[in-house]
Amino acid sequence: MIIKVDLSFKSNILPADYHPAFVSLIKHSLNEFSKELYSKYYEKNNFTQKNFTFALALIKPVFSDGKIRLETTDASMTLHTSEPPDGIDLYNSFIKQTGKAYPLPFENSVTIKKVSLSNHRKISSGEIIIRMRSPLLIRKHEDKKDFYMAFNHEDFQKYFFMSVSKLLSSLYNIEINENSVFIEPVSARKTVVSTFGSKVTGNIGTYRLKSAPELLNILCQTGVGARRSEGFGCFDVIQEVM
Repeated sequence: MIIKVDLSFKSNILPADYHPAFVSLIKHSLNEFSKELYSKYYEKNNFTQKNFTFALALIKPVFSDGKIRLETTDASMTLHTSEPPDGIDLYNSFIKQTGKAYPLPFENSVTIKKVSLSNHRKISSGEIIIRMRSPLLIRKHEDKKDFYMAFNHEDFQKYFFMSVSKLLSSLYNIEINENSVFIEPVSARKTVVSTFGSKVTGNIGTYRLKSAPELLNILCQTGVGARRSEGFGCFDVIQEVM
C-alpha cells in the first residue's frame, strides 16, 4: 500500500537532519487518530520491526551549514506499508491533520495539503531493478557500536541479507537462507546522511534485487535495510527482469 502526502512548508529552510521532524509528524498524527496503532509502533517497544517505510521528496535541495534551502516550499512524503489495515489508519491519520500547521525547527512549519492512497503493482518476477527513494542503510552492530557500510564494502551483501532475514522473521515468521535474497549495485552512489544527531553512510541510486516474487512483494512494501521507519530504505520498482 502506498500513501502519498503532499506538503507545504512555511519557509524554504529545513534542518539537514530533518528525519526526526517527520518521524515526529507521523507519531503525532497516529497518536491523535489511532492510539492502538501508535502503541503498537512506539509504546510497546520502540525498537520493534515496523511494517512501513517512508521517503521525503524535496525540490532541488541545497545543503549548507546544517541547513537545507529548497527551491520551493512544496514537498511530498511517500509511505509504503505491507499491512493494509495499518495503511488505512496511517492514511486517515494524515487526513485528520490536513490543513493544520505542524511546527518544525528554524521557526518553520509543515502543513498537509492532500493525501492519496494506492496499491503496489504486484511483482511476478524473481528479479527487479529498483531505485532508492530514500537512502539504503546497511548496518553492522558490534561491541555496542553501529557501523554503516557503502555498497562497495565486501560485507554489503552479507549484512543486507541479515537485515532482510530479521525483518521477514520478525514481521511474518518467514525464515530464509543466505541464498534467498541478493542485492547488486547497478548505478549506485554512496552518500552521507545526517539523522538523529549523527552522520551515517547511506546508499542511493539503482540496484538489482533477486528473490522469490512473494518476498520481493513484501520488501517493496516494507522497504529494506536499517531504520526503515525513520525514512530510509524506501524504493520504487523501475523494471521487472523476466
